[in-house]
Amino acid sequence: MKRISLSGVLICVITQLLMSQDFTPPAEAIQAASENFTQFLTNAVTEETKTMVGFDAEDDLSKAVLGNPFRLFRLLADSIRNYNGIAPLRDIVNESDMWYFPIVIDEKIKMMLYVGKKDGKWMRAGLGSAGLSRQMQEITSQWSSSAGFTPMIVQQQNVGAYFYNIPQVDNYNLTETASALTRTGLSESTSQLKTLDAAINDLRSRISR
Repeated sequence: MKRISLSGVLICVITQLLMSQDFTPPAEAIQAASENFTQFLTNAVTEETKTMVGFDAEDDLSKAVLGNPFRLFRLLADSIRNYNGIAPLRDIVNESDMWYFPIVIDEKIKMMLYVGKKDGKWMRAGLGSAGLSRQMQEITSQWSSSAGFTPMIVQQQNVGAYFYNIPQVDNYNLTETASALTRTGLSESTSQLKTLDAAINDLRSRISR
């Protein structure tokens, strides 16, 4: 099997000066992501197997780089049940020691490399999520970093769904990603943000089922 050569490939993480530390990963997390990214592309993927792990057949893996990471926030069931309709999103979500690093080819997000903290050490926590990756490509195209937007990714584990918030719009929007909505045929444009109150009310009904 022909392996992918990374000679001459610039492996980088585009870490911007963002508005908050919430959107800038620790240096150790960036290092862990870079090391695991290199190891993954050199040892785990070949031209013959790249479609099996989520890449498209036409993808040139020698062009792959790590893009701007997303910190994962979690919205717990108790926070949903107890929401008073007044608190902003940042007051009801929990920060996590998990960062999602997009694997980017030709400026398109193809996969996610997950880096988490365990026993005080940053390490790879997972790889994949082609569906979420495609949705994040749409979200970051609509709400681009070049225009000053830093989308937040919020996970609700009870219903197995991801949401996104655009802080620069306000702290009262929360929209479910199409990667989850397509299961019910409800996928909509990433430009149509939903209100936090509407998202919470919907989640209440789904959690209580």
